[in-house]
Amino acid sequence: HIRVGDQEVDSWSLRGIRYQFQRWLAKEARSDGVRLGVENGWFVGDKQIMRETLWLRVQPRSASSRAIDLELTWTPTDRPVTLLGAEGKSYGGLTLRFGPRSKTMITVPGGRTSGDLMVTNLPWADLSGDLKKGSGDLSGIAVFVNPGHPDYPPTWMTRHYGLLAVGWPGVTPKTLPAGEPVTCRYRIWIHRGTPDAAEIQRAYAEYCATARRRRADKD
Repeated sequence: HIRVGDQEVDSWSLRGIRYQFQRWLAKEARSDGVRLGVENGWFVGDKQIMRETLWLRVQPRSASSRAIDLELTWTPTDRPVTLLGAEGKSYGGLTLRFGPRSKTMITVPGGRTSGDLMVTNLPWADLSGDLKKGSGDLSGIAVFVNPGHPDYPPTWMTRHYGLLAVGWPGVTPKTLPAGEPVTCRYRIWIHRGTPDAAEIQRAYAEYCATARRRRADKD
């Protein structure tokens, strides 16, 4: 749900709001990967309420995995914008949906989960299974949250029917002041097999180390 002034719109059902591509910021293919950048706008009626930029860095694949780094920045235009997730679920934020499977395993830092999680604080979560239906091969995708993320670690929702959702800002409303950007960074880690929590944690630690180096280089 999104509030602007005394008006509330629903980004899940696209009630009262629309998202519109504005321009490409970058389209680069290099030996060390691909970099894409795009600017979008959030519109209520004819009025743009939010400027959104998305940067993707797609890294070369290794023998068993590939990493895609995402950076999302939102800047309200001339009025504050309040974001909030659905009560009891915190639907919204970065969300991955998976196709039909016969096997599903969701792993979080505490290990494999047997039930769905709601409004749960996590630095990462992984869903693995027979993602290529009929092949018999097992693989998966983890979402890693940058340690500099607002309200780290944010709340999540996971569902065994095939959903990983970082529900920031969660069920507690967050108001973004006009003209002040907010940035959220993530890594999508695509892998073969079904790594356990310790293996995924090592990959997450590598991501955090890379994020710290990039921040140090910028400083």
